[in-house]
Amino acid sequence: MSEHLTPVPKIPRTIWVLTAAAFIIALGYGFIAPILPQFTASFGVSMVAAGAVVSVFAAARLIGAPGAGILVDKVGSRPVYITGLLIVAVATFLVAFAQAYWHVFALRFIAGFGSTMFTLSAQALIVRVAPPMIRGRASAVYASAFLLGNIIGPVIGALLASLGFRIPFAVYGIGVGAAAIMVWILTSTPRGRVVLPPKLPPMRLSEAISLPTYQSLLTSGFANGWANFGARVSVLPLFAASVFANG
Repeated sequence: MSEHLTPVPKIPRTIWVLTAAAFIIALGYGFIAPILPQFTASFGVSMVAAGAVVSVFAAARLIGAPGAGILVDKVGSRPVYITGLLIVAVATFLVAFAQAYWHVFALRFIAGFGSTMFTLSAQALIVRVAPPMIRGRASAVYASAFLLGNIIGPVIGALLASLGFRIPFAVYGIGVGAAAIMVWILTSTPRGRVVLPPKLPPMRLSEAISLPTYQSLLTSGFANGWANFGARVSVLPLFAASVFANG
């Protein structure tokens, strides 16, 4: 008795375009992450102020997340994604021409809003475009590209920084702008409707917090953010620069 196996659908082109954009974005972020605290400290501010530039980016992402989610629902994931990339591109490119600490602080705050826009809309695009059978695989491909960019980016960023701390910001801004144009040209607005399970009543925040699974997600998310933005991106570059400067 022969078995009829359902063929596994291919990953749609839109997912591959988003994956390429994710690699460019992560690569560029790797350019600036190791040098951002040092570049900020070059304006003669304290280590706390230098670290605040890293924190304000994450704070803007947190503040902007609810609004970005509403925009995705109202306008659509693709325009929000492209707009978010353009915001990050312009804000980051302008950091290369900053003349004061508050310039960098304000521009990184603006970039944080753009970052949360393209992050949330990318997730929505993957869910909408990828067939249900391969959503996990599509998400894995996208995440792998992001991680690969984060691995390679700091190495290239260090080479660019040898030409001056401002160069990586300009290159990153241009790269993200190119990624936005690529997505605009090579993708189209998703058609049709996503098949969803029966709608459940909305869960209250108090109900979610009472769930052990949600508590675990909050704890692990906070720990990851603390280790990533608090230690790896903010403190470690300044510590390394201090060690090398003192021999």
